[in-house]
Amino acid sequence: MALVKTTLRTITRTKDTTAEKECLGPVFRVALSTLSPYHILMIAIETRTELEELKDMYCDCYKDVHGVKARWVYGRQDLTVEDLKGMLDRLELEYTFVRAEEVAREQKAIETAQKQIGTLLRHGAKDTAMAIRWMHESYRTDGDNRFLDYELGTPFGWVDSLLQECRQSN
Repeated sequence: MALVKTTLRTITRTKDTTAEKECLGPVFRVALSTLSPYHILMIAIETRTELEELKDMYCDCYKDVHGVKARWVYGRQDLTVEDLKGMLDRLELEYTFVRAEEVAREQKAIETAQKQIGTLLRHGAKDTAMAIRWMHESYRTDGDNRFLDYELGTPFGWVDSLLQECRQSN
């Protein structure tokens, strides 16, 4: 892999600058083929069309919203640039709703976790750190704060920030 990266860097450095400006987004396709004991590295440089860029962008954004990539978009030959721009606009709108639901769900999880910590403090935990240790035992997370965040449904890093506050106050 290091050989491929070095070769690609060398090719891009020696390329004509006018050609570099013309092909704004070169994609390097690397194919290795074997001949006897020697390997031959073949590199083809092609430019990506706006349609290909939009399909990639849609696929990635779709994953942010739905959790899976929209690989089906690559098989659709009937899509135009305008179609994909419209699809991306609708996906952006959908993302705002999904993100708002996610924030509300995380806020509710934080409130629930804070109530659990309060209950543990009333039932014998000396401080927040001890309550979190008890929660680790209860959820069987082996002291992994991120795993506890996952189990509680809180945003990643919430337990760490709570423990940081606890240490600073002591």
